[in-house]
Amino acid sequence: MNDQPKSTFARRVRAARARARKYEIRDDIVIGLGLTIQPSGVRTFFFARMVHGRRRFSTIGSADVLTIPEARREARRLIASYIEPARTDGGPRTPGHPMTAFAEEFLERHGRYWKPRTVETNSRVVHKNILPAFGHMTVDALTDDDVKRWFASLGERPGIANRAMPVLSVMMRMAELWGYRAHNTNPCKRTRRYRMKPRERFLTAEEMARLNAVLTRDEFWCPHIVLRLHDLRHSWASVAAMNGVGMVTVAKLLGHALVDTTERYVHLSDRSVAEAADRVSGRIGAALAGRGTGREGGCDHADG
Repeated sequence: MNDQPKSTFARRVRAARARARKYEIRDDIVIGLGLTIQPSGVRTFFFARMVHGRRRFSTIGSADVLTIPEARREARRLIASYIEPARTDGGPRTPGHPMTAFAEEFLERHGRYWKPRTVETNSRVVHKNILPAFGHMTVDALTDDDVKRWFASLGERPGIANRAMPVLSVMMRMAELWGYRAHNTNPCKRTRRYRMKPRERFLTAEEMARLNAVLTRDEFWCPHIVLRLHDLRHSWASVAAMNGVGMVTVAKLLGHALVDTTERYVHLSDRSVAEAADRVSGRIGAALAGRGTGREGGCDHADG
């Protein structure tokens, strides 16, 4: 007779609902596996546990993509990857693994955490930019010098180089995690990306008016419009910020998990910056003259 208590993790995961604050549910089978539930309703499996006196944390993936058995298998792999290096002095558990086979495994196992468009883009990067250079090698054979020579060979296409480098870096990180490379040997760490002029911009009020004038004409008379969808997204975020919507709120509206990501989207016009500077200077001047506290008129920041 099995005296083991029945797991309640699956039932608790199914019953989990968003709350005002982020909270966690812990598995009662695989110690260290848990699920975070964000106020937005986003649910993510994670692994957090002390291993050999060191705290380990890894994001496993979305609960909308992974099943509980899959999350448990990944958590067990993580535990093994943290314990095994101590037994083999940090060396790879599976040396000599071909890059071609690893690339397909990487796209299948790690690609499940990506959006469909990201899967398409990263698959193209792997097959067009990474495997032609490293497909003849084994995973544990890649060195810093190999990566630097490859990156330099893409110097005439810096955008492609900068897009491919983080993909290769994640591949090497997963290779360490899955036992194909020794830990802390990522050969991409010391290669710096190319500096590029930022392409992000936002539409001015005049440009918005002109765009609307074109879009509202008869469709047969519309000229070709060269405009990236990201420019519209940047414009939306910028207008929100310039009208007092705080970064935290803008981040939620854009679906960003980190406010740092949102800050790259937001561009303030020279006029809005000058007006903000005048307001702050005016309030400080009033406070120095004894006419206020420096906070008159309330807070301009929606999250303030």
